[in-house]
Amino acid sequence: PPAESQPASRARRSATALRQQASGLNEQLHAARRELLQIEAEAATRQRQTRLAREKLARYQSLEKAGATSAVSVQEQQSAVFEHEAQTQTLLRQAASTRRLLAQLEQALRELPSQRAAARANHARDMAQLEQSEVQVRMDNRLAVTAPVAGVIPAQLVRQGQAVQAG
Repeated sequence: PPAESQPASRARRSATALRQQASGLNEQLHAARRELLQIEAEAATRQRQTRLAREKLARYQSLEKAGATSAVSVQEQQSAVFEHEAQTQTLLRQAASTRRLLAQLEQALRELPSQRAAARANHARDMAQLEQSEVQVRMDNRLAVTAPVAGVIPAQLVRQGQAVQAG
């Protein structure tokens, strides 16, 4: 088989790299989507727990006003509400971060077709330069001999490919 030209080899490697990049980006995108679903589900659970903790705090506060529970119990319930809220906020920040990552991955995937087009254009340019170089080499190998005066050549003493000496 003929040896592969440098531009063709470079184009093949570039196409392979872009396919691998697309595959990797798609895998990351699917993983990020799964992670976002898990985070959102956990955040929803934490929000329900926070709502329940607030309701419990309200009952404890009512009981405290009636003298049926201590201020320490109310403070413990307030701490539980704050902890649930903090955990919920952490999960919401994680979800926002994951959404940003998803947007970046989707943008990178949208850019791949233009990268492929640029790679194809580079390959076409390289091939055109290679063809131009080949034409130039062929043209350089032709030697035009012109006579110093006009006339007719009665006989051709040498043929193409024969070795000649000066003189």
